[in-house]
Amino acid sequence: MAMRANGSNQEEKIPGRGKGKAEKIKIAVIGGGAAGLASARACLRANQLLSQSSKLQNNDDERDDDENDMLEVTIFESRRYFGGIWRYDDAGDEGKRMKTKDRPMYRNLRTNLPKELMAFREFPWILDDNDFGDVVNDGGDTGSGHESPPPPPSYVTHRQVADYLDKYAKHFGIEKYVRFGCRVTQLTVLTEDENKKVEEMTTAVDEKKEGSNHGEMQSTPSFYSCWPSISLEWTTVTYEHVNGNDPTPRMQTHRETFHHALICNGHYSLPSFPPIPGLRNFSGRILHAIEYDDPLDFKGQTVVCIGARASGADIAKEIGGVAAEVFLSDSGCERWEEFGTKGENVVKRVPRTSWIDDEGGVHFSSSASSGEDDGVSTRNKQEWVVKNVDTLIFCSGYDYDFPFINEKSNLELSFPPGERRVQPLYEQLWHAQYPSVSFIGLPHSVVPFPLFELQANAVVSQLLLQSSSLSSSSLTEKETEGLIESEVVQLPSLPERMEQARLDAASGGPESSGRVQDTHFLGSYQWDYCRKMSRIGGVYDESMEKYIATNKALYDRSGKERKQILPGEKDKYRETRFQRDDENRTYRIIYSEMEEEKSTVS
Repeated sequence: MAMRANGSNQEEKIPGRGKGKAEKIKIAVIGGGAAGLASARACLRANQLLSQSSKLQNNDDERDDDENDMLEVTIFESRRYFGGIWRYDDAGDEGKRMKTKDRPMYRNLRTNLPKELMAFREFPWILDDNDFGDVVNDGGDTGSGHESPPPPPSYVTHRQVADYLDKYAKHFGIEKYVRFGCRVTQLTVLTEDENKKVEEMTTAVDEKKEGSNHGEMQSTPSFYSCWPSISLEWTTVTYEHVNGNDPTPRMQTHRETFHHALICNGHYSLPSFPPIPGLRNFSGRILHAIEYDDPLDFKGQTVVCIGARASGADIAKEIGGVAAEVFLSDSGCERWEEFGTKGENVVKRVPRTSWIDDEGGVHFSSSASSGEDDGVSTRNKQEWVVKNVDTLIFCSGYDYDFPFINEKSNLELSFPPGERRVQPLYEQLWHAQYPSVSFIGLPHSVVPFPLFELQANAVVSQLLLQSSSLSSSSLTEKETEGLIESEVVQLPSLPERMEQARLDAASGGPESSGRVQDTHFLGSYQWDYCRKMSRIGGVYDESMEKYIATNKALYDRSGKERKQILPGEKDKYRETRFQRDDENRTYRIIYSEMEEEKSTVS
């Protein structure tokens, strides 16, 4: 079978799975941010392990790894550089000032998780000496005769995160697998003979139920017969100079087919705006946190930040230093509260924004009240109003968005704006019907980079197991044993995946809140999820358990310190310096301003 690419006379070869020597497994990674880099690294790591195993078996020290790599990975990145949302840049691709800011990074952002926790497991985060002037990495003697400076901060800037990702890509040789300036516009699942595949899958499930022991999964090729190939289309833009005139942009469309697509486009690009009755009555400026950059833009203004999670609290605090008044609207707040020193960084925390009146007054209501008479007793209802507000900033999060998935994709996928729920997914990672499409990084309220790493490894391990279960595989049993470090949990059958995806989508997340917006929330449940990903990826062992336990300890400590900081106060928690101690599943605090204050008080 062949497909003809748009605007091209060349035929495109569809990767096959015929008998004999297997063709390479072609993998597309959509997005060159942290999730995309982790996904590519998982593929390259698998290639290295397979190569080492093959050399040992064949006594072949001259093997060309690139030529014989089983996994052929391609990263599609729409911009001209790595980093995704962490790449802060005042200029657009052509060096012109961007009219609309389309990334959530802002000028003064520092992470709210320590770098010792954020880092990828196999690439510790070491700051260069010049990252903090004369500060050295180990806190030791500088050799200059001066007193040793404190260790580098654990909470780093967005520029340092972007630099870390660049170093990660260079260290593992990921750069050469990236196609920069390629915007994916269409993903299509090639679903020929799908009815036959589903029938085979269903038959296998029936046989398993009759013959399996203690519910264990039988390893048969039919369990992996529903992994169709993926066709991707993308555009590139080139510039032609004609007769000395300004360059003329020329867009070209390309198409290629892959065995698997890892979708790593993030979920911080489509701003979410919760409905507020009467919003049309507001005559001031309305923007989303994604557009925020410089607190000086709000000097002397009265500003309302709608949403009090990480971005809302940080932005309100920044603006509080220059604005006339800042109101942080928190749906979990029940009363009017003021924080900070009068005259500087005064932030008022108020309940949820309930409605805007005809004169543009912004109303805040406790949870017991609403803008309408709902027949409930009004005895405990409270409402406040602020007039003459200059700016509303929606710090209300983002919706999931996959602009390349549509009615032409042959892929049932639901992600309506406002729901913040993607379905049907198995384990918040694989498309339940077609696991050859996976989504890295959908869970929120997590430690992202380590989660990306474990998810990507799980996807790659299952892809290799799926390949080895087919007659076309070139993976031998010994090669598979060399790749997998521990017993692997295989993906269940199609009907089981679909049923689990249905239950997950209806549950409202691990706490079973019933709120669809909490479907991908993990929080304190992320550690068991990481363990599950490790088992699916075949890498769970004592060392991994120590790593996960240390992450949990760091996460809990940093979160506890962060929650002690009130709106308008200095972010003292960001001055804490941590050191990991994986062997003992804990950490050391090298320096803590908060601990010093406690000692002074006591």
